[in-house]
Amino acid sequence: VCLLLLACSTSLFAADPDKEGFVPLFNGKDLKGWVNANTHPSTFFVKYGMIVTNGKPMGFLRTEKQYENFIMEFEWFHVNTKEVGNSG
Repeated sequence: VCLLLLACSTSLFAADPDKEGFVPLFNGKDLKGWVNANTHPSTFFVKYGMIVTNGKPMGFLRTEKQYENFIMEFEWFHVNTKEVGNSG
């Protein structure tokens, strides 16, 4: 199971841009604004404010909109101890 954390504080879950104009891509509650590409609907889900994937089948999660001139920060954690992880 891979965990993908896109936001670390509740202030990042706001729908409005912050004072610098940044808009969060993940609301910490659901996958609104995201598209599950080439996977089963249960492959990606939200748990404890994080986007989680079970990795089966392998696939991609992408945003509904296209963005340019952005900064994307995230943390990921690969918990499979038997196979080498791929950050992608």
